[in-house]
Amino acid sequence: MNARFGIDAATWSRLSPLLDQALDLPAAQRPAWLQALPTESGALKPLLAELLAAHEAGAASGLSTLPPLDGASQHQAGDTVGGYRLRRPLGAGGMGEVWEAVRVDGLIDRPVALKLPHAGSDRHALAARMARERSILAALDHPHIARLYDAGIAADGQPFLALELVQGERIDRWCDSRQLDMPARLRLFLQVAHAVAHAHAQLVVHRDLKPSNLLVDEGGQVKLLDFGIAKLLEAPQDESQALTQQGRRPLTPEYASPEQIGGAAVGTRSDIYSLGVVLCELLSGQRPYRLRRGTRAELEQAVLEAEPARPSDLAHGPSRRALRGDLDTIVLMALKKDPAQRYATVDAMAADIARHLAGRPVLARADSTWYRTSRFVARNAVAVAVGAAACAALVAGAGIAVWQAREARAEARRADEVKRFLAALFKEANPYLGGKAPSAMDLVKQADRKLGRFMVAQPAVRVELGTMLGESLMMLGDLDAAEAAIDRAATQARQLLPQHHPQALHARLLQVQVDRLRGRAAQARQALDTLVPQLRRDDTLPEDLVVALQAQALLLIDVGDYSGASRVAVESAQLALQRLGRQHPDTVGAAILLGLAHRYDKRFDAAREAAGQALSLALEAYGADGPHPRVIEARATYGRALADTGDLAGGIAQLQHAVADARTLLGNNSHLTGVLLQNLVAYQIDLGELAQAERNSQEALAILGAQVEKESFTYAGTLAAHGLALLAQYKAGRAAPVLTEAVQILQRVLGPQHEATLTARSHLALAQALNGELAQARAGIEAVATQLAGTRVAPAVQARAAYVRALVLRRSAQPLPGALLEGLVESTDMSPKLQRERMRAGAELGALLAAQGDQAGAARRLGDALAAFARLERQLTPPHAEALVAMAKLHLAQGRAQEALPLLERAHAYWQAADAPGPWAEAAAAALAQCRAALRHTP
Repeated sequence: MNARFGIDAATWSRLSPLLDQALDLPAAQRPAWLQALPTESGALKPLLAELLAAHEAGAASGLSTLPPLDGASQHQAGDTVGGYRLRRPLGAGGMGEVWEAVRVDGLIDRPVALKLPHAGSDRHALAARMARERSILAALDHPHIARLYDAGIAADGQPFLALELVQGERIDRWCDSRQLDMPARLRLFLQVAHAVAHAHAQLVVHRDLKPSNLLVDEGGQVKLLDFGIAKLLEAPQDESQALTQQGRRPLTPEYASPEQIGGAAVGTRSDIYSLGVVLCELLSGQRPYRLRRGTRAELEQAVLEAEPARPSDLAHGPSRRALRGDLDTIVLMALKKDPAQRYATVDAMAADIARHLAGRPVLARADSTWYRTSRFVARNAVAVAVGAAACAALVAGAGIAVWQAREARAEARRADEVKRFLAALFKEANPYLGGKAPSAMDLVKQADRKLGRFMVAQPAVRVELGTMLGESLMMLGDLDAAEAAIDRAATQARQLLPQHHPQALHARLLQVQVDRLRGRAAQARQALDTLVPQLRRDDTLPEDLVVALQAQALLLIDVGDYSGASRVAVESAQLALQRLGRQHPDTVGAAILLGLAHRYDKRFDAAREAAGQALSLALEAYGADGPHPRVIEARATYGRALADTGDLAGGIAQLQHAVADARTLLGNNSHLTGVLLQNLVAYQIDLGELAQAERNSQEALAILGAQVEKESFTYAGTLAAHGLALLAQYKAGRAAPVLTEAVQILQRVLGPQHEATLTARSHLALAQALNGELAQARAGIEAVATQLAGTRVAPAVQARAAYVRALVLRRSAQPLPGALLEGLVESTDMSPKLQRERMRAGAELGALLAAQGDQAGAARRLGDALAAFARLERQLTPPHAEALVAMAKLHLAQGRAQEALPLLERAHAYWQAADAPGPWAEAAAAALAQCRAALRHTP
């Protein structure tokens, strides 16, 4: 019983949630809320009114005399909850209790922290809250985040969470008890930041970061606790509404952000604000707002309206001097009222702290010459000691003003030079001043030409303008003009700027991208080997590091290191999300690449999920603005993922949509248009759209053949796609030289045993067989089969080689071992690509069995193959037509000419329209003539 208010434990269990609701409302709204309480809570109204009156009068001591929550506990040591025996209470809070507990069954002899919410009237809501916490914690795996072991609902309806039991002390007390200096406190805080950044990367916001949720063990390792009030950023709307309807906004006001206090949407930057409060308290010993009365209302008003004090103004003694400058700036940036003005990510805040610890400039303050110089002096105190006396006068007040004025004038000159350049450019482009209305491409090319004649005094500005124009030309698809502009900018950067200047590094990265697009893979890889480590060390150019990692992943795809590409793509996507934010262009690009890398790594389901997320992200960022390159790339990647997982028609539709948008945005001859057309070819062949596949492959070859190096994977792949489109129609005479060239380039670029090379060699052997060059075909496919033995290439590559080998042997009248195709036909692998290879193999096996006299076996195999052709292809194809003829010949041999006739008529009509003369067309015509003769002689 509480002496002043007379509240026992049972009453408090009903009163506590209502008091939480009331205190979350503005004071002016509380009387109306109290009056509107439902009947079942009516008996509590007088007590609630007394408590609220005491609170609003500033009687903090009154509220502090309420019974401790553990006094209201319904549990005792020795009780069993959900398979756990309670040992001793560890603490309690507004939402529940925490006990040390062990498993009753003894299977795991490990104490846990068992979290139990207070029993309230709405146990269903409590269970839902616990289920949500369980799903959040299960997704988090980090050394500085307490692990979730178990979760559930006890027999009496009590929800519980079994968490890692952390033996430690809250972070502020741990620091104070050991009298840690400023650098040690900052290093400890970095552990917290890295844990929170990990949670944010999983789209989880903590929402209650405070010292009591940050425990430090004896080894100095932080553990972040209590994700009970976190929410997934992408949680369904009705779930977040349910939280609102409970009337509780779970938060700790002293550490809550303005948007939490004001009831606005909460995101990752709310956690950044809370981290700012925690950091301020760790460094200065005080929270950032000076309060007179100490009431919650005053605190909320300060968070919403007052400017936080500088940590250096809050601290006492020598620490005040250490806090002035960088640390004041870092904390105050985290505490901005407007979330958009805070650090974009926790990683960015952590990077500034790391820079301060290393004596390097932090990014949260003006990047002036004076500031950089002061940081240099701090890092190199001994080296500059001799010159310190000579600089003393300059460092004095008047000297500082001079330095700052110079920096301001330099920035003004930069802005003036850019303004003059753009003004001259647009003046020439103004049709009212004698010019003509230019296209985007014309305008950029005109700017590139003008830059060569325009006087730009500052080297960094000239390089920046040059790389900007070169990058625009590259994105617009004119690689020739882009390469020339980027090379000029890179040359100027080497001549005029320090090696590690941001503009110099950016120019080198653009050269890598051009090299990759041109097919100069070795040159691009060599440049990245030095550029990526430099960008990692710099840590101030996250955009360039993300793009460099993407280029690295694409180059790994080009050389067939698909698992390596997937690992780099994951790193790029995580880095982009953490450092750049969800809607940054490079974050969208990294998400697209992740889907592509998973596809090449044969993780087709993961690729489809990642590509779908990338398309959603791109549409979210750019969808309302018409065709955009990122949306086009994301749509194409998603289309390929759909097709790879069986939805050929849906995948082709997405790819065709992407091609149409690329034509509209970039033109018919852009690099992107060519790549997308090439991507369509294999899927259209699989669906039976052979004529369209040939047209697209021919156009892709014309576009990319004019833009990329002939000795490149891109060019060879485009040749191989065109050869396959011809081969799919049995236009073997035209296909063979195209495939020969593709094989030769692939062998030089990728090596003879690369998956792409072996596939192209199988296709070349098929072309030779269809051309009647059976000896060459047999030698070629046998060599492929030998190299495939014992390798781990994709099953579809193995299957295609087996199918071609069987076809070559049968057409050569050579003995064909049934085991060559039996295992393939009977395979349980249902991947879409392999289904089509099995379909063709089944038709080939049926023809073999017919030639060997096994009519029953042949009929079964051919029947299955024909059913698969009908299901998987939109139009008749040569293998399908051959299977029709083979089945018709079986019918004729059994005297069923009437059944054979429609099959032969379809096959003959196809060959007549396909314009692909050869023995297959002659065989169909001869069989049709035989069938009609048989029908004429049938009584």
